[in-house]
Amino acid sequence: CAAGSKVLEIMRRENLVARSASQGAVLGKRLHAEFDGHPAVAEIRGRGLFYGLELRCNRDAVVTAALER
Repeated sequence: CAAGSKVLEIMRRENLVARSASQGAVLGKRLHAEFDGHPAVAEIRGRGLFYGLELRCNRDAVVTAALER
């Protein structure tokens, strides 16, 4: 309980929920600016700082390319 209480205290003190929402809006705009219309990206969705890109290509190809980089 003490750890949970401390987490909530820090979240309130540092205004983490509101900061996540504002930074998430920036992240969403940048992802859309970069990837809207990209042939490999089917959809961009998210909330706060948790975003995902749904890809139209083979997952294994993406993992392989990422590991090569």
